[in-house]
Amino acid sequence: MNGRVRKDIRLNKFDYSQPYYYFVTICVKDKHPILSKVVTEEIVGVDRWATRVNLLPLGGIIENNINYINKSFNDRKIDSYIIMPNHIHLIIQILHNGSPNGRPLHGQIISSFKQACHKQAGYKFFQRNYYEHIIRNETSLNEIRQYIQNNPINWLTDNYYVSP
Repeated sequence: MNGRVRKDIRLNKFDYSQPYYYFVTICVKDKHPILSKVVTEEIVGVDRWATRVNLLPLGGIIENNINYINKSFNDRKIDSYIIMPNHIHLIIQILHNGSPNGRPLHGQIISSFKQACHKQAGYKFFQRNYYEHIIRNETSLNEIRQYIQNNPINWLTDNYYVSP
């Protein structure tokens, strides 16, 4: 062991077996911008700009795995997501009670998701850990959905931004 101790991100006394929404951020190792490119273009004939995310091949793998989760399982759903150049944001919805082995179901989802992405890419590109936040009410859920939607617009001032 390298002497570093992993920080436990779980809340004490929180029942992770209950249906909840979880806001999750997963980063690429060393913040390398290998998932997508954020592009801002002028809308022709209109005095406005549009910002969009163009997926790179790894971003396509991630999106395919998100779509697989939404099509293949009845106990979980990816409610909202954005694939930024060096991180992804997800809202994972757990739809019913239960984690058969007592571990948080969303943790199992993230672990399986990352493993599938790594296997398809042929190498590991995500950081080992991730950020999570339990969404406890509708107001917070809507604010986080808005944050995810606006993430590309705010890319240049984002904490994860690394200049190309």
